[in-house]
Amino acid sequence: GRGYDYIVIGAGSSGAVVARAAEQGDASAQWELGALWCAGRGVPRRSNLEAMRWIRRAAAQGHPSARGFVRLQRVAHLRRQLRAKTKTAVARLDETSR
Repeated sequence: GRGYDYIVIGAGSSGAVVARAAEQGDASAQWELGALWCAGRGVPRRSNLEAMRWIRRAAAQGHPSARGFVRLQRVAHLRRQLRAKTKTAVARLDETSR
């Protein structure tokens, strides 16, 4: 493991350790662990990179919330790229029209 065995969610009957379950391939635990890393709760520090690592693993296994989140992240990334390209194109047009 990666040393995350101390991350426990709730006091449910199973007393499941999310990180261990995530490392063993449980998609729901991977999604939950990704959310913890994103929020910086129960982990050493907040890390979007670590969050996305676990969320992508969950999405790859078909976890519906993880898949939706990854799709939204892709759309947001494409929008940022489009805005940047549009801004560059407008600036070039302004330069050529002078």
